Amino acid sequence: MLEIRKEQMEVFEKDMRRRIKQRTMMDLRRERPAEFEKRGEEHFRELIEVAEGRIDQFDGDLYKDLHRYILLMLDLGLNFHTDEVWAAEVFNDDEVPGVSKLDVLEIYAAD
Repeated sequence: MLEIRKEQMEVFEKDMRRRIKQRTMMDLRRERPAEFEKRGEEHFRELIEVAEGRIDQFDGDLYKDLHRYILLMLDLGLNFHTDEVWAAEVFNDDEVPGVSKLDVLEIYAAD
């Protein structure tokens, strides 16, 4: 039986996170070229780091949520999760599971 040690899992997870962030950077560069040109790659790297931390806080799914969360940050502001009352309510609602919070936020943001 194959056994994966905790240290190995940590290395795999770290590499997975790096790949997700790298893919997100490429997607943002392609989808928002004018904004990327104006603000620069370093700004987008910082957004990715901030978004990663917030997704971890609400127990989201980095693979599914990182790109979507950054788009909300770009459209609604860096601190939309506290500045927008409706967004803060979603983040603070314990009945909405972490993996569903962005689904709900996107519905509200579309209105």
